[in-house]
Amino acid sequence: MRTKSAPEINAGSMADIAFLLLVFFLVTTTMDTDLGLFRKLPQVQENPDNVIVHTRNVLPILVNGMDGIMIKGKPIDITELKKLTKEFIQNPTNNLELPEKKLVSIPIFGEVMVSKQIVSLQSDNDTSY
Repeated sequence: MRTKSAPEINAGSMADIAFLLLVFFLVTTTMDTDLGLFRKLPQVQENPDNVIVHTRNVLPILVNGMDGIMIKGKPIDITELKKLTKEFIQNPTNNLELPEKKLVSIPIFGEVMVSKQIVSLQSDNDTSY
């Protein structure tokens, strides 16, 4: 009596197909590289000499090489930065030391008080990202 053996599958070209698929996916895959923060810069003005910025409208934030933060020359903790910046932008008490406000008509919202603030962030070359 003769026993039947199981038929074998020819897998000789299986490695070639796997290698071709690997090369295909390596070549067609794109890698996203984040290089930094995207910023929308203002348009270049023709006559920048006509721009007058009052010091009360500017919030200078300085970050040194050891990641220390200073606002208007006074060192602060990073946990206070958000609160101080919000207070500067909103100027809820109409403080004369904070930015001036003007009434602006905005579609959908109507007339809203808007401040003319500038938040200036300067960092040292040694500041960590």
